[in-house]
Amino acid sequence: MNQATINSVLVIAATGGVLVVVFHPRLVQSTTWRATVTPLASIIGSGFLVLGPILKHSFGVWGIAVMFALCIAAWLFGHAIRFNIASYERLKKSGEKAPQSVRGLEVLASYALVLAYVISISYYLNLFGAFALSLTPLSDPTHARIVTTGVLSLVVVFGWMWGFVLLEKIEEGTVGLKLGIIAGLLAGLLMFFVEQIHASNMPAITMPELKWESIAVAFGLVITVQGFETSRYLGGEFDAPTRIRTMKLSQWISTAIYMGYILLVMLCFTDVACSPKTGP
Repeated sequence: MNQATINSVLVIAATGGVLVVVFHPRLVQSTTWRATVTPLASIIGSGFLVLGPILKHSFGVWGIAVMFALCIAAWLFGHAIRFNIASYERLKKSGEKAPQSVRGLEVLASYALVLAYVISISYYLNLFGAFALSLTPLSDPTHARIVTTGVLSLVVVFGWMWGFVLLEKIEEGTVGLKLGIIAGLLAGLLMFFVEQIHASNMPAITMPELKWESIAVAFGLVITVQGFETSRYLGGEFDAPTRIRTMKLSQWISTAIYMGYILLVMLCFTDVACSPKTGP
C-alpha cells in the first residue's frame, strides 16, 4: 500500500474505533455518560470548525497558549457553577431557602442565559445553513436561511411533542458521531505532520506581532469553550454529585480535544510547520 492509502486506513480506523466506543451499549446506558453528553455537546459546537483558523490567523504559534488560557478560564467559570450546584443542594437538603436577593439574581441570570442562548443558537444555525449549502448551486443567503429555519423548526417540533428525552437521544447520537469525526481529523493532522517531519527541516519559530484586535478576538473566543453551564439545569434528570462530576468530565474531554486540535493546526499550518529541505 502507498502512503496515501495507509493514511486513509488509519483515519478510518481512528474514526471507527471512537464510534465503537461511544456507541457501545454499556456506555450509552451509563448515567455518567448521559449526564456528560449535554454539556459536552454545548462545549464542542460549530465553533470548533472556525477556532483553528481564527487562532492561527490572529496569534500564530501563540494560539496554543491562547487556547490553554481559554480552557483555564472555562474551568474557573465551571468551578463557580459547580459551587452553585453544591450550595443549592445543601439548601435543598436542609429545607432552607436562598435569600431573596440571591433568588432575584438567579431569575435575572436565567433570563440573561436564555437571551444569550437564543443569540448563540441562531448564529450557529445560520452558520450551519451557509456551510451546508456552500458546495452546492444553492449557496446563497436565501436558501441558507431556509435550511436554518427548517432545522430550528425540527428542534422545536421534537421538543414540543416528545420533550427532553428525545432531544437527549438525538444529542447522544450526534455527539458520538462528532467525536468519531474529530478523532479522524486529529489522526489525519497528526499523520500529515509526521510526513512533514520526514520530508523537511524544522525552521526557527517566529512570533507574530500581537495587536489589540487579537486580544479582542481572544475574549470573543470564550464562547467556544462555554456550554458546561447546561449541567446546572439538569436537576430534573440527575442529582447534584452526578452533574458536578460529569461537568468536570465534559470539560476534561473538551480541553484534551481542543488542545490537541490547536497544537496540530499550529504545527501543520504556521511557521512552526516544517519547511522543504534546501541543498543536497
